Amino acid sequence: MEQVVDIRQSDFLTKRNLRKQFLPNLIANGGVFVLNVLLGIWYTPYLIRYLGVAAYGLVPLANSVTSYLGLITLSLNDAAGRFLTIDLEKGDNVSANRTFNTVLMGNLGLMVLALPLAILLVLNVQRWFNIPAGQETYVQWLF
Repeated sequence: MEQVVDIRQSDFLTKRNLRKQFLPNLIANGGVFVLNVLLGIWYTPYLIRYLGVAAYGLVPLANSVTSYLGLITLSLNDAAGRFLTIDLEKGDNVSANRTFNTVLMGNLGLMVLALPLAILLVLNVQRWFNIPAGQETYVQWLF
């Protein structure tokens, strides 16, 4: 015998579960935020003390380059994720599989294209950035 579920009751259970999870999620997100702030307050002076001001300036630069490349990947994956979700919601596994494989191959293709450029950047980092004397090898490892 088929079980009939009242949609209104199902919505009520979902809303109740969301309300129950809201406070723990809020506390966890607040905790992560506070931990990141405290870590940043400690980590920056630590790096300046052990690397020096000039060398420390290269750390945010390397993080920025990485973040820009991450934004490109994130935007492509998010756009594809929308279509993948639509295909899965429709139950069209063939189309979802095609979408997933297209995104996977696209990401691998971007990686193959970006790798030689990254290697050139790392090998010629002195040309692009003003690096303190004696720090060239360390900066290459950083990038």
